[in-house]
Amino acid sequence: MNDVDDDAGDTEAASALISDRFISLLQQRFAPGIAAILMYGSWLRGKRDTILDFYVLLDDYDAFDKPVHAWANRALAPNVYHVTTQSDGKQYAAKYATLTLSALEKANRHAFHSYFWARFAQPMTLVYAQDSATAERVTQTLQDAGKRMINETVALMPAEFSTQELWTQAMA
Repeated sequence: MNDVDDDAGDTEAASALISDRFISLLQQRFAPGIAAILMYGSWLRGKRDTILDFYVLLDDYDAFDKPVHAWANRALAPNVYHVTTQSDGKQYAAKYATLTLSALEKANRHAFHSYFWARFAQPMTLVYAQDSATAERVTQTLQDAGKRMINETVALMPAEFSTQELWTQAMA
């Protein structure tokens, strides 16, 4: 392997370490009430000069240690929070949004506004699931979000269109 490949491997290993650190922080913060964690956004797509983006899917809002946060999420989910960590003297930041898995499933099926079903149709990685049944539920929910986004967007398209045009309209 040449030096360039070694550097790329080191960079990916460091990136994995940073994302793993955030995942561990989130698991500790919400244990045992965390159903799943999804990673999305620029970091997932390889951009390293940005914050990491996560969705923390909870079993119930009682996973919050402060009742005010549980109340705020029940009233208007998702709520977005910020967390930082350090690695090799550098500070890294992440944002994470919280909602219950059942609220996400319901929003994908019934919400008029595209916030949930369009957002969850974008590339995401399931980085943690409490068990295989939860992983299956999350995977199905993401697939449903993609189907809903396409179905809602097709109604806005002309009789003939390209895949690129469909995705551009969907994300507009």
